[in-house]
Amino acid sequence: MKMKIAIIKLASIGDIAIAAKALSQIQMPYEIHWIIDQKLLDLAQTLVKMQNPVFSVHFHPFDSNKLFNGSFLEKAKQGIALAQLVRKIMPSHILLLHRDWRYRFLLRLLNPETPLHSVSRTPVLEYTNYLRVFSELDPSRINQLSEFFIKPLRQTSKKQVGILVGGGSNVKSSYSEKRWPWMKEFLEQISQNQGLLKTTEFYLYGEEKDLEIIEGLETKNFINKIGKLSLSEVAHDLQNLNTFISIDSGLAHIAALVMTNPAQKIFTLFGPTSHKTWAPTPGPSQTITVRSAVDCSPCNSNDGVFRPCRFTGEEHVKCMKLISVNELLNCITS
Repeated sequence: MKMKIAIIKLASIGDIAIAAKALSQIQMPYEIHWIIDQKLLDLAQTLVKMQNPVFSVHFHPFDSNKLFNGSFLEKAKQGIALAQLVRKIMPSHILLLHRDWRYRFLLRLLNPETPLHSVSRTPVLEYTNYLRVFSELDPSRINQLSEFFIKPLRQTSKKQVGILVGGGSNVKSSYSEKRWPWMKEFLEQISQNQGLLKTTEFYLYGEEKDLEIIEGLETKNFINKIGKLSLSEVAHDLQNLNTFISIDSGLAHIAALVMTNPAQKIFTLFGPTSHKTWAPTPGPSQTITVRSAVDCSPCNSNDGVFRPCRFTGEEHVKCMKLISVNELLNCITS
């Protein structure tokens, strides 16, 4: 009989992608059970299958909205429901990929005999954090990143570049400070560069609410997919790009998961959040961090709470403002 492993990683999009990538490295005779937010179930199933088609995972959808955004009483009730779901699975080990002490408390309270492995606050890539938790079960059964299957890049007449127009929100919170304020100006520069348009196709991604960012922009030179695709469809779309440009977002991590050719490049803009912790996992595609060297960056303390920028006026989100349009244009042509 296989040993049961319960993985708790409810949200957000980027974390789901990182967890799927780490999970795909496990070569274990274990029965894997993943408890996940019901809104992200399809995405997790898609990412796991894209990474390892023969890897079997039992998914358990969970409504985490009240757990993250409800009243104190609602959070307590959902927390207990989560711990009871784990107890129902009857795992041999629990892998907790959340830092919140309340998860640990409830899991220990209702599952006192089950070994609990959890992530730390150590400032390392989150992928490394997850892989460390998985490797506590049996380090000899963890593959290395170098063993990723390198997929051939689809040949097209033009270079294909994807751009995340907005971003900065997830199931748990919204953090507009992560957005790049010059996005519209950047796209206007692209639309006026006829030489670039002759050799490159540009795909725009984002949520439907991100359409306000490009309001008034002539989009005939772009393939606009904003608000038109599910997250699973976006994952399939990204795998064929030559280049993807994004802020620190879930899509950047999905891109790092599905873009599996060394010729592909992912440029991620960082400001308030730490690139040392949240940069997309390198390999086999090229993951490149774009950031400005300001003393206050990063200001996010990686505790799950996204605080507004303490500056106002011209100094507001200067960490993102100092990343220039020309710098991003050079990323496209590099």
